[in-house]
Amino acid sequence: MKFFVPPIEDVDEALKVYDASINYLESKGESITRNYRIYSVEISIDNAVKTFVVGEKDLLIDELLVFIFENINDFIFCTTNFEHGGGNFHKLSKENPYKVEYFNKMEYVYKDWAYILNNFNNHIVKHPKNHPETVYKYYSNSYLNREAIINNYLFCSHPYHLNDPMDFSSLLWDFSGMTDSRYSEFFEFYNLPMAVLFNDDKADKFKYIKTKFWEIHTERSGIISLSDSDLNTLMWAHYSSENGFSVEFKIEKLIHEIRHYNRNVKNYVFMPVQYVDNIEMIDFCSKDFKSPDIPYLYALNIKKNDWIYENEWRLVCYSDNLGIPFSLIKPEPDKQGKIERKIFYGKDTVNSIVLGQRFICGKNTEEIVGNNTYLIKDTEEKPTHIEFINYLFENYNDRLFICDNFDPNESFKRKKVKISFEKIDDKTFKINR
Repeated sequence: MKFFVPPIEDVDEALKVYDASINYLESKGESITRNYRIYSVEISIDNAVKTFVVGEKDLLIDELLVFIFENINDFIFCTTNFEHGGGNFHKLSKENPYKVEYFNKMEYVYKDWAYILNNFNNHIVKHPKNHPETVYKYYSNSYLNREAIINNYLFCSHPYHLNDPMDFSSLLWDFSGMTDSRYSEFFEFYNLPMAVLFNDDKADKFKYIKTKFWEIHTERSGIISLSDSDLNTLMWAHYSSENGFSVEFKIEKLIHEIRHYNRNVKNYVFMPVQYVDNIEMIDFCSKDFKSPDIPYLYALNIKKNDWIYENEWRLVCYSDNLGIPFSLIKPEPDKQGKIERKIFYGKDTVNSIVLGQRFICGKNTEEIVGNNTYLIKDTEEKPTHIEFINYLFENYNDRLFICDNFDPNESFKRKKVKISFEKIDDKTFKINR
């Protein structure tokens, strides 16, 4: 997400320009304060109060204001015509009465949860839940999911991939405070044609601009849905159909290694979902929000209590050009991304793999050749079921479990049982408990 340098879309590039601009000013003898970023300065000039805001027109030279820096004595204003290799900027003395706002002043509290954008461009959710040491991803036994495990990646979903139509929906954004000038600035900023005029879109509850904004930003984020519950009966039934499997991840290790294995990831946030009785809209155009990040983060995180059984935690990764799967919801070609919606991880991030009760079943077994010994039937789609079992045997045999509903006390309580595969030949395996 972008929180400063308005003309630049790429966050890494924006950071380079930001640092290079400071270096240039320091080469001119300016001592710049680096530990925070200024959003606006309200300052008295010739007995008149003027407000300078990053992302808006500079009041003195009528150019887009990109940075506001400060030193001990002055504020330094840089516009689009300022170049970090040289160029003009202007200063205003702190001897005049002034008021400063910083980028780290954004926080939205909703039902004791706080949605925060901090001064280092990070999304943060403060919540009452205990942070889990491990989390679980439930999978059906499809060739795509087998391929994901074999190639060590988690798929980053677009909202169109999710099973709740209200999940991360633009309907959660209240655009009623949108003004004509901000409407025009949006299309100018993103270099988009204004196909619908302000008054027409206002009459349609701003459907057009909301859709455009939502598409721009959902193309830059991917959602990985996880759970802190490993023996959730409904999760096994709904997501694994009992013939799939779940993977237990060491969450801190997974998060720590994101940048190592995924150089295209710009940022990320890990948070539990907030479940509520009734979802409420958030004022997208509130003056308290200096960027769209808080309404964006809120929409990413809020769900109805109908879904509370999932105990969901979300790892949301931000990148560029991930594409949009339009064909999932309408007869329209997908917008192809330049980067795959995949987050790769190391094998030692996996703490365990739990197989469903029907992982070995009539659909994928040719014959039961002995006690807990099965001749596996091959599947047409690759990687095949046999290839997957061989992969588990070779890579995770020391971390395998099977989900069971029976224990010696006959309580019929779901539990995990430690197992290992014993390989008889390429197609025959015995399950040892």
